This record gives sequence, structure tokens and C-alpha cells, in this order.
Amino acid sequence: MDQVIAPHRLPTVQAAWGTNAYRAGLALFHTGVIGHPPPRMPAAPQLLLSCKPRINAVMERFLAERALVLRPESMSSARGGLRRFGLWLDTERPHIDRLDQLNRADAVAFMEKVNRLRKMKHPDEPLSPAYRAGIISTLAVFFRHAALGEWDDVPTRPLITAADMPRRIEKVPRFIPEHQLEPVMDRIRALPCPLQRCALLVARWSGARRTEIRKLHLDCLDTYPDGTPRLRLAAGKALKERTVPVHEEAAEAIRALAQLRHNQHDRGIYDPDLGQPVRYLFLRNGCLAHPDYLFADPLGQICTELGILNGEGKPAIHAHRFRHTLGTQLAEKGARMQTIMKVLGHKSPGMSMTYTHISDPSVLADYQSVLQPGAVIAGPLAETLRAGQIDQDALDWLKTNFYKTELELGRCLRLPQEGPCECDLYLSCAKFITTPEYAPRLRERLCVERQLITDARDRGWEREIERHQRIADRITGLLDDLGEPHHDPAG
Repeated sequence: MDQVIAPHRLPTVQAAWGTNAYRAGLALFHTGVIGHPPPRMPAAPQLLLSCKPRINAVMERFLAERALVLRPESMSSARGGLRRFGLWLDTERPHIDRLDQLNRADAVAFMEKVNRLRKMKHPDEPLSPAYRAGIISTLAVFFRHAALGEWDDVPTRPLITAADMPRRIEKVPRFIPEHQLEPVMDRIRALPCPLQRCALLVARWSGARRTEIRKLHLDCLDTYPDGTPRLRLAAGKALKERTVPVHEEAAEAIRALAQLRHNQHDRGIYDPDLGQPVRYLFLRNGCLAHPDYLFADPLGQICTELGILNGEGKPAIHAHRFRHTLGTQLAEKGARMQTIMKVLGHKSPGMSMTYTHISDPSVLADYQSVLQPGAVIAGPLAETLRAGQIDQDALDWLKTNFYKTELELGRCLRLPQEGPCECDLYLSCAKFITTPEYAPRLRERLCVERQLITDARDRGWEREIERHQRIADRITGLLDDLGEPHHDPAG
């Protein structure tokens, strides 16, 4: 071959030959000629993590043990982080040939270097904040793992702890505005490829991650008892299957694609997570469709045609924004926290709380009922609010945390730096505020306090009478300030 093909073209020919051979092997597998899918072309050999043999051996041992519990994509990130550290040791600390010669100052110097590192394939571009944090996190786990295992050639105590992790900005979910969402959805519905059209419709209406959608099984769709379509999402990032309701438009796209797939006589592909062969919904050329083909390519073309681009001229909408959009819409329509967690597959309420921000109409209405000019309010903080004496920092905190301030009978607008208060107990905290929306609760509480006063009087408990009477007087004063009656008008 090297006599008839130019040397610079030989790598391309080899890659093309490997691709064609792999596809031929897939065809033989799905038609039953061979029993297993063909192996892919062997990957390039792994680069050394460090040129120092004893350092490289310890790092490889760590990766070998972590490979027992981590997924391949996580292993790739861990190897990249350790290789960055190994290269730094080779160039900046050439005199060190064992890791137990390192100290805290060396670790700090590397963390400072990480902030100035550049991409290896694109040296003119800095590393992203997430990748920089990942490098430091990998190094912290490595030192802790080796120290707990009492390995040789490593520091006896971790050089980096959780306190060294870089702080990251908690971003508001990037939902797709309505004026962009509708034209994008019209283009998605018109896509000629049924795989791309189905994948993006499922992303829009299920809130699933790309990995969960890509690995959908052929029998992923059924119905609830009332006939609502129900989607069984494959195990993705959290390694956990779950079922969610899905819009009829996405369900119809799944049914159409499943009908096409049932007419194809392919064999199941072994899933290492499940430990068994699976017939996938999104099969292309005999193997799982690539996520770029399903999501990035069609969305990029749609955004280019519609002119929805960011400041760098790149498509401004990616598949994950459909997930943010669904989460935001659920919160705005008053969905319970448990519902958002279930649909989006969150492990903790804190992850779902990001969707209950100030754009939530109910939260916004409560916020305006307290802070808008001329609002009817009562409580020790009422005069301060009416006079506009709250500084800008306090207002900024309230705008982002207002939904956290609700109490039984009103709200506590005390800032975190002011410490805890007793709003809910005594209704006399300087930061307590209430609005007419809480009037029914105030009347109920007043009724309870009066019953307790009567009970304490029957028992002869003078101090209890005084305590409940003070609370009743405070509630009566709040109702008077709000212009509300003391007794329920409905009886």
C-alpha cells in the first residue's frame, strides 16, 4: 500500500478501513453469522502519567482500583487530572521521584498553576472552571485514598482537603424563552430523520438527560391506568431507571420509531450496566446512535437557520436546555418539589430548589405583595419597608431567597448575618412582616390562643394566661394594621 498511496494519506486509509471492517462485523452480528459484536479498533496506547517510575506506579494503582467502581467516562477525567499533575511534577519538581517527598506547599503551588493551565489541543484557550475544579478534586481523592490505604511512597496525610475545592457559581437554569422555543419546536417537528426528531421531542417533554434518552429501550413506553403515556428512562448519570409521564407528542414519536425498529431484525447489544443484551430504540448503522447525531447536529443546524446564536456565533440552544425549560415550567405551574425531583431524577431537594427561583409566579406575587410600593403590610418591619430604608445588598438577598422566608403567619426578612430570630414563636421579631394573605391563619391562631386562655383560666395558671394573652394581643394588633376583622366573616 505504501507504494501506491502517499505516506501522508496512509493514516486516513487505515482509519477508513477500520470503520468499514467494523460496520461489516456489525452486519454479520445482527444477521446471526457471528455470535458477538466486533471489537472496535484498538485505542492508542495510554500515555505515561509521569516519567518517574515510582510516581507513575502509584498513580496507575489508584486508577486500577477506582476503575472497579467508576464508569469509563469518569475514569477518563481522573486519568486526565493525574496526568496534568504528573507533567507538572516532571517539569516543576524534577528532583522529586517519590510522592512522599511532597509537602503542602507543593500542592498549593500546583493548585495555583492549575488556574493558569491551557488546553492541550488548543493552547490559546484556558481550561474551563469545571475542568480546573475536576483536576483538584481528582488530586484530593487520590491523596486521601492512598493515605487511608497506607500505601508506600505517598504522604501519610492528604495534602489537599475538601476546603481546597474551588467555589463555583450556582447558575440559574438556562430555560429557553417562549419566543425561541416555539420556532425551534416547529423545526424539530419537521426534521426528516425519525431518530433525531424523536430524540429531541423526548428531550423537550420528558426532561431526561441525553444519556438517558440515547439508551432508551425498544419497549420503553407504556401507559398509566388513566391512559397517560408513561416513559421508562434508562439508567444514566445516576445509574437508576425511573418512569415519568410524557407528553402525547413525544409518545407518538416514540411509537412511530418503535414501529420502524420492530421491522428491523437486529439482535440485542450487551449492556454492561444491566449485564444483559438490550434492543435499543435509537439504533443507527447497527450500534447506538451517537449523541452528536441525535442532539447537537440537528439543533446546531436549526439555531443557525433561525439566527439563535451566542456572542461567539455558536448555537445558543443545546439539548440540556430542554431539561431546564421543563423544570422551570413545572415550578412556575406550582408543581410540588417531590414531583420536580421525580421527573428530573434529582437525588436531593436542593437540586430541584434551583427551579423555584424568583421567576416562579407564586413567589413573585408574594414578593410584590410585601416589597412593592403601597403594599398592605403589618409587623415591626413594616415602617422600614414603607420608608424604603432596606439597603441594596439586603434587597438582592431577598430577591433570590424570598421563598425561604415564609413562616406560619407571615415572613421573616432577617438576613443570614443577623443570626436566628423568634418570629414564629413570639411574632415580635424586628424583621417579622405579614400580609392580608395570612389573615385567615392569623384568625385561626387567635382562636387557638383564646381557647388556651380559657383553659389556663379554668386551671388557675396565671402565667399561662398572661403569655397567651400577650400573643393574642399581638395578633389582634396585626389584624388591625392589615384592616382585617378578628373573626372569620364566614363564621
